[in-house]
Amino acid sequence: MIVKDGKKWFIKSESGKILGVFASKKAAEDRLQQIEYFKHKSDARIKTDVVNLPDCVETLQGLRPVNFRFSSAPEQILSGFIAQEYINVFPDYTMNTDNGVDPLPEHGQPWEIDLSVLVPYLVGAIKELQSQIDELKGL
Repeated sequence: MIVKDGKKWFIKSESGKILGVFASKKAAEDRLQQIEYFKHKSDARIKTDVVNLPDCVETLQGLRPVNFRFSSAPEQILSGFIAQEYINVFPDYTMNTDNGVDPLPEHGQPWEIDLSVLVPYLVGAIKELQSQIDELKGL
């Protein structure tokens, strides 16, 4: 929840813990939206057909992590992925608005990716690699 105290805006959890302090309500709302974006329903009681992810390392091998600069902010170097490549690995987690090749129209929307799918694959990959390490240690 967002609350104001004097000139500052706070994001507080349901238990009252302060999660952030902001100079404006808009900044607090934007941050709360980011926090909400990364929350996922994960209760076993609402899931069916639960199976382990297969081949996590192999899946992640299909991604190409890159450093880049946005054309609109060339002074800042960021790390991430290229949506036109990400779609080949995670098509359901890539939001595209055009063919991704033609120049972006003046008011066109660039492609976006949902990074949240990476978390279970990264955990699965770590477990797969640890299993391989443990197997090699046993030799």
